[in-house]
This record gives sequence, C-alpha cells and structure tokens, in this order.
Amino acid sequence: MLMYICLPRLFYLGLRSGLLTGNFGQSPQSWVCVTVDKEDNKVDKYSTRKTVDIKEGIMKILRMIGSLVFVVGFFTAIFGGVPWYVYHDPILPWWLKTAVYFLLGGVSLVLLTVAIEQRKDRASGKELPPGELQSRVLLQNSTEVPGREITKVLGLVQGHTIFAIWMGRDLSAMVRLLLGGELIEYTEMMGRARKVATDRMIARAEELEADAIINVRFMTTSVIGSAAELLAYGTAVKLSTPAS
Repeated sequence: MLMYICLPRLFYLGLRSGLLTGNFGQSPQSWVCVTVDKEDNKVDKYSTRKTVDIKEGIMKILRMIGSLVFVVGFFTAIFGGVPWYVYHDPILPWWLKTAVYFLLGGVSLVLLTVAIEQRKDRASGKELPPGELQSRVLLQNSTEVPGREITKVLGLVQGHTIFAIWMGRDLSAMVRLLLGGELIEYTEMMGRARKVATDRMIARAEELEADAIINVRFMTTSVIGSAAELLAYGTAVKLSTPAS
C-alpha cells in the first residue's frame, strides 16, 4: 500500500518567512508529491521475519523429535534389551546377572526420584526463572557509580548455579560439533545460567539492603560432561543520595 505525502512548494521556499510571520494558511500554487513506500516495507519485513520464525520453529520441532527418538531407543536398549539378554543367556553366572539387575535398578531409581523432584519444583513454582528479576539494586562492572558516592561497603555477594542440558539436546550439540556452527543448545544453557546466578547475587544484596553491586564479575567452570558452573560475584555497597 502506497502512502502519498504532499507538501506545498511554499514550505520549501518560505519556511523561514512562515515561521516568523505565521502565514502558513495561504493556498499553495503547486504541490510537490513524494511517494513513500513505508507500508510495503513494513509488510515485507514482517513477512520475512514471520517466515524465518516458522522455519526455525519447524527445525526445532524436528530436532526435538529426533532427540526423543534417540532417548527412547537408548533407554529401551539399556533397560529392556540388556536385562532380556542377561536373563536368557545361560553362560552368565547368577551373581553377574544379579549385579546387572542391581545396577540397572539403581539407575532407574535415581532417574525416577530426580523426575519426581523436578515435577514437584515446577508445581510449587521453584523452577529456575527464565529471565532476570527486576530489582532496585544497581549493577556496575566498574569500581564506582557515576554521580553517586559510596558511603558504605557491605561486603562480597555472590550467586552461582550448575546447569546441564538433557541428553536429547546434548545429542544435537554433538552433531553441531561435527558440522560446525554455533552450539545453540549450550548458548541457551549458559545464558539461562547467567540469569539465574545474577538473580541469586541480587537477592543476596537485597538482604543486605544494598543500593548497588560494583565490580560485578562472572566466572564459569566445567563440572562434568556438559554440565557447567557459573558464578556471579561483586561488592555490595550503599550509595549517597543523588544530587538534585
């Protein structure tokens, strides 16, 4: 859809005179029409963005399906195929069969308890927040706050978390290692870990009634496999009242 903006020639020729005298009510002798294709540009950009979002959504769904198929096959082979083979193999001694059953039973019990705990956390609202919390505490990665004076140092505050992704997303990341490119799964994991660690650091500062956290730093280390620990820390301080 084309939008036409018509401007009188008087605007071009007598802008200064009009501003001084206020004579902008005269009928223009001719008009300069400028065609601006703004609406078409908006529609094209919206359509392109929507198409990209749809494609990304489809690819994400396909990766999820592949990950679920892999996980189902893996657990079926381990917890179904192995016991069946051990039970029907006459060569294995009874004590080895018992040890295999204990091993698989213990792993199954741990998986079951972790799944129950995660379900309870979601139901009670204890699940880790998706984004940073809104807080009055100011975060600065410098040692001072512009325009404010530090009146009291409250001490070190920190927040940390250890994050991991489930096996299906870990599989997608390993495939990306072969093909190259950004490891989106790990990027999202570390981004969420940073938000959680920052929120916990801010919560600790609010307990001390701090106005700001200066010299904020982040540190990350690998714990085991694809699990990573992220630590956020800084110095909680009280600030002077801003000058009016």
